[in-house]
Amino acid sequence: MLSFDFVLLILALGFTALAVYLFVSVIFKNNSDSDILAWASGDEPQKSQNPIY
Repeated sequence: MLSFDFVLLILALGFTALAVYLFVSVIFKNNSDSDILAWASGDEPQKSQNPIY
């Protein structure tokens, strides 16, 4: 017969696996790198003629 400790261990492992899965899926779905580089699409403003810059 299954003991209480074994059932608790299996539940803890299951919840840990679920937490890791959800964390990793949020990290991979939050792809903000594409938003950061959105300016590099070729329509950036002209370079300034100011000699300071």
